[in-house]
Order: sequence, then C-alpha cells, then structure tokens
Amino acid sequence: MKSTGRDALSAAKDRAIGLIASGVGLPEVLDELCRTIDVLTPGVVSTVLRMDPDGKRLWPGGGPAFPTALRPAINPWTIGPNRGACGTAAFLKQRVIIADVTTDPRWPDEYRTLAVDHGLRASWSQPLITSGGVVLGTFAMYYAEPRVPEAADLELIEAAGQIALIAIQLEQSQAALRESEGRFRLVVNTVPVMLWTSDAESNWTYINYAWNEFAGRAGRSDTVSSWVESMHPDDAGQSAEAYIAAFDRRLPFEREYRLRRHDGIYRWIFDQGLPRFHADGAFAGYIGSAFDVTERKLAAEALLMVSRRLIQAQEDERTRVARELHDDITQRLALVSVSLERLKRGSAEAVELRDGIGAASAQIGDLARDIQALSHRLHSSKLDLLGLARAASDMCAELSDLHGVTIDFRTEGVAQLPGDVSLCLFRVLQEALQNALKYSGSRQIQVSLRSGAREIELTVVDAGAGFDPRAAKRDGLGLTSMRERMKLVDGELSIKSQPGAGTTVRARVSIDGVRAHERVGV
Repeated sequence: MKSTGRDALSAAKDRAIGLIASGVGLPEVLDELCRTIDVLTPGVVSTVLRMDPDGKRLWPGGGPAFPTALRPAINPWTIGPNRGACGTAAFLKQRVIIADVTTDPRWPDEYRTLAVDHGLRASWSQPLITSGGVVLGTFAMYYAEPRVPEAADLELIEAAGQIALIAIQLEQSQAALRESEGRFRLVVNTVPVMLWTSDAESNWTYINYAWNEFAGRAGRSDTVSSWVESMHPDDAGQSAEAYIAAFDRRLPFEREYRLRRHDGIYRWIFDQGLPRFHADGAFAGYIGSAFDVTERKLAAEALLMVSRRLIQAQEDERTRVARELHDDITQRLALVSVSLERLKRGSAEAVELRDGIGAASAQIGDLARDIQALSHRLHSSKLDLLGLARAASDMCAELSDLHGVTIDFRTEGVAQLPGDVSLCLFRVLQEALQNALKYSGSRQIQVSLRSGAREIELTVVDAGAGFDPRAAKRDGLGLTSMRERMKLVDGELSIKSQPGAGTTVRARVSIDGVRAHERVGV
C-alpha cells in the first residue's frame, strides 16, 4: 500500500476516534470510514456489519455505497459456514476471500443472482476480533468483477478492519461508561444524602439532587458562597473557616451547622468531606456528604431537658423530705421532749401524770407512722421481702388510713418479679396515688394490679377533678418520672384524663420484657 494510502488510513483512524469521543453516533463514524476506503480504492464498495449480542447474526453498521435494494437481505445476516464472505468470516474467525460469488460454494445459492444484478461479483471480508477472541463484526470490500486481492489489498482490508474494530470498541466503552455514570447518578440522586464535589480551587463541581432539593434549586448547580450565605449567622463564620483550613491542608473535615432550607427554616446539617487526589498524587479537590440531623439534635436536646427535669425533680423531692423532717418531724419531737421534761420536773398527781404520758405516747405513735410513711416513699423494705403485690397492698392501706379516703386495691396472678420491674411499678403506683390524693379531690380510688398471659398491668383510677395531660406540671418526680421509669423496663405508660372527668393511669410491662430482665439477672 502506498504511503498516501497509509496516511489516509491514519487520518481516518484519528478522525474515527475523534468523532466517537465528540459524541457522534457509531453508524456515522463507520459510514465515514467506508467513504474513505471507497475513495482510496476506486471501484470498491465497502461495508461494516456488527455482531448481534447473541453471537449468531450480523447487522448493518456502515457502508453508504452498499446497494439499497440489498439492505433488506442482510438485515440481519445469519453467520455460519457457507454464509457468504461476512457470515463465514464471522463464523470461522478468519479472513474469507470470495473471488467470484457465482461459483464459490460459500456464497448462498439464493443470493447469487441478486448480488450480481446489483454489481457485487467479488467479496472479501475481514472479521473484527478483540484480543479476547470475541467477534464484534466484519469489514467487507465488494467489487463488480471477479477478483482476488493483491498484497496491498490485504494490507488495506486488514488496516480498515482494525480501524472499524477500534471504533466499535471505543463506542462500546463509552456506552458502558455512560451506563455506569447513569447508574451512579441514579444512585446519588435517589439516596437521601446530600452529596457534593469540589475542584482544587474550592469551587463546587457537582451537587446531587438531594442537595438542590433541600436548597430549592433542583436541577441547578450551587456555589460555595451561596452555601455560606444560607448558613445560620451564628454558624457561618466558624464553618467557613473550618472548611478553608481543612482545604488548605488537604485534610478530612467534619462539621455541624444550621443551614436554611428552601422554606426558610434552619435545619441542622452534619457535613463531612474527604480530599481527592489524581493518580499522580496531585490534589483534585474534595468529595463530601451531608445529612440532615435535626431530629437527632432535637431528640438529644429533649433528652437533656428530661434529664435536667428529672434531676431537678429529685432535688425538689429531697428538699421536700428535708423540710418535712425539719419543719414537722423535728418540731413535733421537740414538743414531745418538752412535755416529758415538764412531767419529769413537776409534782403532778398520778392521774395527771398518766394522762400526760398517754398524750406523749400518742404523739410518738403518730410520729412513728409518719416516719414510716416517709420511709416508704423513699424505699419500701416490704417490696424486697414480700414482693410487689404485698407492698402495693400495704401502701394503699397506709395512705387510705393517713388521708381518710378509700383506696380499693385488687390484685390477680402477680408472682415474684425482677427487682427493677417491681420497683418501677411500685414507684408509678406511689406517684399516681400521691397525685390523686393531692389534686383529684376524689374520696375513692381504684387500684388494680394483675398479670395476664402477655403483660402485667397496673391501673390507678379516680373520679376526681381530672386535668389536661398535655399541659400538666406536677410536683416531685411527676409524669415525666413515671414515663422515664417505664422506658427502663421496656414498658408503656398511658394517662387518660380531662377536667371534671377523673384520671386513669395505666402502666404495662410485657411478659417477654419481664423474662428478658430475669435472664440478665436483674
């Protein structure tokens, strides 16, 4: 092949690669290649056929000079031995030269006349085979008269076939890349995470759909400056400084800040970024992800608030007990002491002395009962020794006598329970009764403690004043304490009440939960 032909083929190769890279469709690229070959070799008609994914058929790929009337016959063309130059070459994976279609047995009889009538008398075909041995198609050259190739012809068909193979492989690679990128973008645009990338100059180069949706700019890009402008004023300065410092040092970073959503509401964002580097080690920018952690922050703040309320409630309880001991118990003990001292120093008659001692004894008895009740509020020894049912029954009886109300206690099927479950239900009962006695005004309270097949249930019902549970604020540990205690044993607390309609407090612990606490030895 002359040097001019080689130069033309080299140019054709470069042009084919350039066209594919610029996004031109493969049929147009293959047509352009065939035009180049047709110009280099006067009288030739060149074509490219592409292999079907099933590996059994060839489809037209390129060849603008190929007779239009023959196109239906090769659309598709089955491969196999004796299937013309192209079908046989693809089947055997080797070049096939048919010098005369009218006599060569490899040309199908039913197509001999059709080929000759349309100016195709000789057919040479080069299979397009990858380095892995996969046939991607064929490159063919047709002549109007019988002909065998010379050395230059063979060089030409092989070179042209190589160009066609490169073009097909390049297109397949780009198609696979586009599919891969499409899948990647589908993933990053559907995950509920805000993703971003930046270049080495700290300019954002990509923001996924989730971020744009958050910002209210779906389908558009964003900039670092607009990102900072959308931050809460209290967070913007420090967050921007942390980003710039990490960027300058090529270090990973993490940051929490408040970012204004498209509706104007600030949301807490946890943002993290990692530096990217090219294969040669050069800094390429950052890739990062951001999560809306507002609910987590609110939950943490709520938990902190609950903890503070519990601590404050416990301190209030200790203060109340201390005040009760100092202002009531201690004063009453002092009065008893003064009375006994007066009797000791006096010269009272026997009857008067007996009455004085009797009064002091009664005062001491009252003190003992009050101290016992106070002790029970702090901790019930009966709970440890006799179990929940007995401790609850005795507490109901003591409070009934102390306050002059009727507390009807009933129990059914409650056996020995793990210590923390018993203590939890005991404290809930204690708090519910104290609230009922202090706030309800009811003279009768119903208490039920029963164990069924699936759960243990404690119910405290009064028909008193009632209240709004959503706005209620109780002294002591209160409703918050009861709810938090039930969480510790995986239980549930429900409070039904409304002004003027009484209150029902119901605490439930599942039997499975009880067994779980038994297994861990609590």
